[in-house]
Amino acid sequence: MAVNADGEEYEKGIAATMAYMAGFRPQAPVDPEKAAYLAEMVERMEAKLADRPDVATYFQYSREGYRPAEIGRRMGLNIESTYQLKQVLVARLKPLMQELFTRGREKGNGSHA
Repeated sequence: MAVNADGEEYEKGIAATMAYMAGFRPQAPVDPEKAAYLAEMVERMEAKLADRPDVATYFQYSREGYRPAEIGRRMGLNIESTYQLKQVLVARLKPLMQELFTRGREKGNGSHA
């Protein structure tokens, strides 16, 4: 509430700027070293999946933010086949994911990989 020059209270509107809207706050600058490492990891993951186009497609949809049920629909798969692909994906990428998360913890503690 605000008070005008005559002493009357009124509701003050809020300016709808991008800074106040969820999801539109400015992002922190990206660390170039981190961005390069993440890009390298994605390339390594894609290379690890290159012999399985179906798993590579699942991975791409997953990176785009789709959930398993949505991925299955897009790929024309039933739910069982979708989750089998997910299991193959997880198994194939497990060593790389462990490397990625281990390096992230080391960086967070001030250590270097």
